[in-house]
Formats: sequence, C-alpha cells, structure tokens
Amino acid sequence: MRKILPILLIVALALIAAGLIAAFVSDIQGEPEGAGPTPTGNYTDPLQAAYDSARGDMQLAVTDWMANASHLGLPMMANGSRLLDSPDGVFRLIDVCRLVSDGALPAVPAGCINVSGSDNDNCDEGNCSCHDGAHYVWLIDAAASVYSTCIGTNCTAGNADGYQGVWP
Repeated sequence: MRKILPILLIVALALIAAGLIAAFVSDIQGEPEGAGPTPTGNYTDPLQAAYDSARGDMQLAVTDWMANASHLGLPMMANGSRLLDSPDGVFRLIDVCRLVSDGALPAVPAGCINVSGSDNDNCDEGNCSCHDGAHYVWLIDAAASVYSTCIGTNCTAGNADGYQGVWP
C-alpha cells in the first residue's frame, strides 16, 4: 500500500496538470465558432476597429462628463455645428478640449481632424489641438448621443454618420 500511494499521488497531480493545460490552451484558442455574442463592428478591418474604439471612448467620455454634478448641459461648443444627411439633422460639435481638460478624455483622440477656420472642428474653443492627418469631426445631439462626420477625399460617404473607410 505504501508503494501505491505515491504512484496515485503522482497520477492525480498529472491529471490536474493536464486539466489546467487543456483549460489554458482553450483560453488561448478562444471560443469555438458561433459561441458567445456576435460583435457589431467589422473587426476584420483594423481601421474600422480603431474607429469603433474611438467612438466608444468618445461616447463614454460624454457620459462620464455629464454624470459629474458640476457640469451643466452638454459638452458642446457654443457655436459649432454640422449638417448630416444620415441621420438627417444638424448636430453640435463636441468640445473635445473641455473633455480633455476636465479629465473625461486622456488626450485628443487620433481621429479628430484639424480644420482651418473657427467653429468647425472639435478643438476650436479650447486649449488643445486636433490632428492635421485625421478625418473625423465628432458631434452630439440633444440626447447626448455621439455621431461623426468624415472630412476629406478618402471618405466613402460624405455627410453620413459612422466609419467612412479611413482612419484616423
């Protein structure tokens, strides 16, 4: 019996180790096809995934900013607005510099385009700078929903909300 006990202990440890290794390999390989929720974005396109991430960050920043009791109204610029065809309407420009200075965003997102002139990009009212090589202006409606419009020749659907085939 004394000789069998160490052998049983070794076999038990080997089975436990095999189970842990199988679980680890399963985690690395991910869930089988069809398991879990289906993502809403096109994650085969890394540029769209980056856009979707930035849009989510912007929506979260707006929501966090508005949840702060010291903030009144929406984090929008006093004068800037843009017309969208889809969804149809006039939307106000998000004041990204205010979101950055109040800590709702860590920095100006890569997609915020610098447009010459005033009251036409997300950085015109603040002490921050949008990016020359970017393509998007971020917008907000009265319900605090975030939209975007793409500016430039590489955009696939002008005056429509959403990813336009280019990033940043």
